Amino acid sequence: MTKLEPIDLSSNPTMPAPWSGDLPGETWIAGDYYAIFAQNCVWVIYGLEEMAGKPMRVQGFHFVHCLHVFSRSLHSLRPVLCLSVERANYRGHPLVKDIGMGPGGDGLGPEVLEIYTNSIRRNMGELPPNITREAARKRFFELWKSECNLSEEPSDVTPPNQAT
Repeated sequence: MTKLEPIDLSSNPTMPAPWSGDLPGETWIAGDYYAIFAQNCVWVIYGLEEMAGKPMRVQGFHFVHCLHVFSRSLHSLRPVLCLSVERANYRGHPLVKDIGMGPGGDGLGPEVLEIYTNSIRRNMGELPPNITREAARKRFFELWKSECNLSEEPSDVTPPNQAT
């Protein structure tokens, strides 16, 4: 395990943006790390465009579930690890509009697990269809513990008024 550095967001414009989920998220702590578990995040580039007041475009991927992991010792607002359940979005995207409506007929591709660090973006393969929030969280925590060499289980520190 190499030391994780903050992810260069400008080099990863299609990564799910931290703190961009459309529902209240969850906050977890383990070792020197804290993590935000969210759903339906937007691309980093679209989050920046939205902050600049530009209209939202159709994303090429739908981020079903995301976990952004931050190092408390690095004092950075950029995550050191991002895990996501992603589906290709065939609906209205100009680069893929001629492909059709995807394998499930809903305009979205199969769910896949992606890992982002400052040095890699790794596709971990397909997941079972319609993975639940709980199953995604469990898989994310396994990878978080492995990637960050953690021996302890993450603790939920989500404020009660923000829990979903």
